[in-house]
Formats: sequence, structure tokens, C-alpha cells
Amino acid sequence: MNAFPLSLVLAASLVAAGCGNRTRAIEKAPDPALPAVTNFPAANASNALARTADFIRDCTPRDAGTPGAEKAAR
Repeated sequence: MNAFPLSLVLAASLVAAGCGNRTRAIEKAPDPALPAVTNFPAANASNALARTADFIRDCTPRDAGTPGAEKAAR
């Protein structure tokens, strides 16, 4: 079986799918009930960084004999 006709049909369908009318999506106003994505203050960033650091610290191995290793063994 020759794969060339199949790949040609697939490429043509992908091109055709991307050629739709996109002006309606661009002109649509954002929903005012949803928060703005760009509204991310520095306080939220520092909180996210602290939570991520805590998560990494909780998931990493601990040296034997430390309180963290004893806690993880339970």
C-alpha cells in the first residue's frame, strides 16, 4: 500500500480545517465574569513559588536519621 495518497489526503484535510472563518472568534468580547489572565500580582507569584518549594522539599529524599526521614518512614 502506498502511503503517499493517504498522506496527501491528510495534509489537505489539515489545511482545509485551518482555513475557517476566524473573525468571529477574534471579534468576540471577553466574558466579564472571568478574571483577567494578566492579573497576577507579585504576592501570588511569591505564594506559588513558596508552595512549589514546599512541595519539592516534601517529595525529595531525606538523609537517614533526620526528623524528616523519620516522618517520611511513617
